[in-house]
Amino acid sequence: MKSLSKLIGGALVMTLAVLFLISCATEPPPPEVEPVPEPPVIVEPPEPPEVPEVVEPEPPPVPPVEQVINIIHTDSIQDRVLDSLYGGMGFAELSTITEFSRSLAPTLVLDAGEFTVDQAVEGLTLEHADQLLQVLETVGYDALTP
Repeated sequence: MKSLSKLIGGALVMTLAVLFLISCATEPPPPEVEPVPEPPVIVEPPEPPEVPEVVEPEPPPVPPVEQVINIIHTDSIQDRVLDSLYGGMGFAELSTITEFSRSLAPTLVLDAGEFTVDQAVEGLTLEHADQLLQVLETVGYDALTP
């Protein structure tokens, strides 16, 4: 038993010696060094792609616009004085036609003359001519000739 204890004691000493030698043979761990931060990576934005120049086609030529001008013409106004009373084309109808025409397009209302009142109806005098001119103005005449 003594030999067994010597054997175990010798093996124990031998193991301790090997462990001691191994620990002395290895290098000590390096000291801890703080990591150096990496410099930031600067990423340049990519250049925008070239946009091709857009060439718009010329629009087709515009046809000329026709301008409409309505012309209403009368003459012998003295005959119109009483026509409204007898179902003819009197001043009321002429005024309605003028308003309608002006609502559609520019309109000229012209008279070629003969609006003397004294010949139209017996009993009318030149004093009534002023009233007739007011009626013609109300109708919307642009030009008159006597």
